[in-house]
Amino acid sequence: MLLQKATHDFVLAHVHQQRLMHSKTYVTVNRLNQAESEARETQSWLETAVECEYITQKVGKELFELYHEVIGKLINMENNPDEWVIEPREQRI
Repeated sequence: MLLQKATHDFVLAHVHQQRLMHSKTYVTVNRLNQAESEARETQSWLETAVECEYITQKVGKELFELYHEVIGKLINMENNPDEWVIEPREQRI
């Protein structure tokens, strides 16, 4: 009976851990997607700032390219979330 209880608890802990991982992966990818959207919006504002001559074309281009690099890294992270999600510690039974 004790072994059966321990096995049951282990299975429940494993199911909980898998749900947690799925949830964390979803949250991580969702936040990365939000960050990508914000970076793209910033690029749009940079274009507007250049058009309105708030910043020079040179500065606008440099900042736009920096955001382009950031977006590329965010997309890489979105496409490979398992490399970026921290796994929860194993639960002791």
